[in-house]
Amino acid sequence: MNIKSILSFNHNKRTNAILCLIFMIFSSLQSLVWSVRIQPQDKVKAIWNRQTIFVKCVKDKGQTDGVLKWVSAATGEPIDDNSLAPIYQQQGHESVKLFLVNVPKRYSGFYECRHTNGDRVISSDKFELKVYNSIEMEGNKDNNVGVEGDPFSMVCISKFDSDSDQSTESQVSWIHNNVRIKDEEGSFTVKNRVEQSVNMKSIRSTLTIKRLTKENEGTYNCESVYANTYLTDMKAIDINLRVQFKPRFPENTQKSVWVSDETSSSPVVVNVTCLVNADPIAEFQWYTGRGHQLTNENRLSNANYKHHIYNTENLSVLSLEYDNIGKIRNKFNDGHNSKKFECRARNAIGNEVITFDLNVGKLPEQPFLANFSYDEGVLHLTVNETQVEPPIDIYKLEIVDKQHIYFNSS
Repeated sequence: MNIKSILSFNHNKRTNAILCLIFMIFSSLQSLVWSVRIQPQDKVKAIWNRQTIFVKCVKDKGQTDGVLKWVSAATGEPIDDNSLAPIYQQQGHESVKLFLVNVPKRYSGFYECRHTNGDRVISSDKFELKVYNSIEMEGNKDNNVGVEGDPFSMVCISKFDSDSDQSTESQVSWIHNNVRIKDEEGSFTVKNRVEQSVNMKSIRSTLTIKRLTKENEGTYNCESVYANTYLTDMKAIDINLRVQFKPRFPENTQKSVWVSDETSSSPVVVNVTCLVNADPIAEFQWYTGRGHQLTNENRLSNANYKHHIYNTENLSVLSLEYDNIGKIRNKFNDGHNSKKFECRARNAIGNEVITFDLNVGKLPEQPFLANFSYDEGVLHLTVNETQVEPPIDIYKLEIVDKQHIYFNSS
């Protein structure tokens, strides 16, 4: 081979290398120009379990050659166009949409949009889908029944998703009467037990009331909060507490039952009312002051009255019928009768007793209205003081003989 041939060979080799480099640069530039974009452009898209999401893939402006299609990056398998499938794609003008419907957690992974021309991939773009389970909560919502004076506990269980790749925060708290309960605050104790697995974190929260009172009854709100890098979730359940207690009489119960000495009607009926607050509902028994039980079936042979008992929910009325007012007066000195009647109320929690006195005397006259004023929707009345035993603590206001309104003496 002569020198000229060698020079020609070297020249051709160098030229080919340059041409190859130019072609590679051109191909790279073409790849940059012929690119696709995912909208929205976030590389990680996070949703809750069983939500629906769609992502759009578009060509750069002015690019008309080739086709777009979605594939599963994990398997390389193309996504179907079947809209009845949970994952499908929908072709549009120079774009393609990826739909993921009612997505379960197992659909987490990478999805890739490819711009192809024949078998050649011109360009591609992809995103990672993260599917998280939303908070799950459990609790005994309506069957929490405690007894006044006893300790009582309520449990709320919250389950959170666990992501080993992301930092997560989760907490459980209790709220009652719009006030957040703190651990070891007053009569409350809150204890949280955490259980951790690969895919799930569980918090078992126990609210303990050290000594139940009627004021503890009501609705308790168990609130759970979860947050990771992408999402925040909050859920709550209402847990109802019922506090049972023994019968108790209202503070303003009148123990003296008065009959006017001017009563002339015959017969004379006197009703003695026994009202209690109780849960469960109370049962009633009536006794005379001398210990004789009164029922609707028995009649005291030596009594100078007839009686009947009417019972409703937490209310009992002993109705006494005398021939005339004299029978009531005489019974005060009659060894077989008593002016006292005892009401006994009981339920599964306990019992309570109250004694009523039957009195005959002059009833107080109608109070005289000395003055009144009306200010910002409030009517103020001033009445003359009436001296009588027992003292008057409730007044009845009668308006146009049609309405009765009751006022405390204060």
